[in-house]
Formats: sequence, structure tokens, C-alpha cells
Amino acid sequence: MTCKITKVKRIKTYEIDGVQYKSSTFVKYHKEFREAVDNNVIHSFTLPNNGVDKSESKYKNNNGAIIDDKHFDSIMEARFYLLLCKLKKDNQIKNFDCQVKFELQEGYYNVFKAKKIQPINYIADFVIILNNNIKVVIDVKGIKTADFKLKEKMFGYKYPELCFMCVQWRAKTNSWEILDDIEKERRAKKRNNKEN
Repeated sequence: MTCKITKVKRIKTYEIDGVQYKSSTFVKYHKEFREAVDNNVIHSFTLPNNGVDKSESKYKNNNGAIIDDKHFDSIMEARFYLLLCKLKKDNQIKNFDCQVKFELQEGYYNVFKAKKIQPINYIADFVIILNNNIKVVIDVKGIKTADFKLKEKMFGYKYPELCFMCVQWRAKTNSWEILDDIEKERRAKKRNNKEN
């Protein structure tokens, strides 16, 4: 009889309020959201535990979050929602909506293919109404894909009266920044590194 011993790597977990996470960063986010609940900014939240609970399906989105029964694709998007809730509570903005659909191109009928072509839509993460009634369309992004860049151009053409921007959380500055500015800084840094 042979005995095979395999080393099983232990997953380090962090626990807070009876919830386990694989990352201390999620503990930080948990504290941030719990503080918002304590201050009546939001009512409830659920963060992904990133595979600590093995009963979760491997196909389930483990990166998103749920706040006040709203599902967000990413923690970054959920954190921006939290910021907007705080701004609204403090009367720094008038209002905001999530997941707002904009039609970029109408649908049409292609006579050569005898087929109806669906419209091209863009769903904005947030539309903010400032206190002066200006609307700002916000997308929370890590990077701009080629598909997104095309939709961004189409959006600018069809809705020139709306302010549109992508934002990203930067740990480096501990603040929300405009993604175009971040990318411009990265390109300049890359050029400097090539020159040196």
C-alpha cells in the first residue's frame, strides 16, 4: 500500500463581521461600506468573497458587489456609487441614476440581407444631475477597450450637450481621477522611460 502526501496550500483568510475574505483589501472595503450603513448613506451591501466560499459557482461573477439591492460589475463601480450616495446625502449633487441607456445608432432594416439590424446602445454606469442641472455621464473604467472607444466617439457625436467622462480610483493619489488624465500621465511616463 502506498501513501501519497500532497501539500495543500492554505488560503489565508480575513474575517470581519462574520464574513471571510481572501484579501485584506476587501476587509478595508467592508469597513468602508459598513461605515456608510452606520451613517445611513446606504442600507445594505454584499461584497464578493473571491472564492473563500467554495460552494459558489465558478461561473458566478466574483468581482461585483451588491449595494441596496443594486448589482455592480466591479468593486470600483460600487465604490463610486457609494461616493454618489454621500454627495447626494450632503446635497452636493441634485440626483443620480444608475445604468442609463443611450441609443447611439437607430436600428434599421437591411434590404440586402432581409434582416432587421438592432440599434447600437450604450449603457452608462451613472448619470449625475449637478445642483445647477448640468448632466454628467460617468463610466467607471479600468481601461478603455476598442469597442468602448468607438462607443465613446459615437456618444460624443450624438449627445454633444452632455458632459461625458470615464473615472478610475487611484490608490496612488487616494482619489477618483479622470481616466483620460491617468492615461496621458502613463504615456508621458512611458516616453520618459524610453528616452532615459
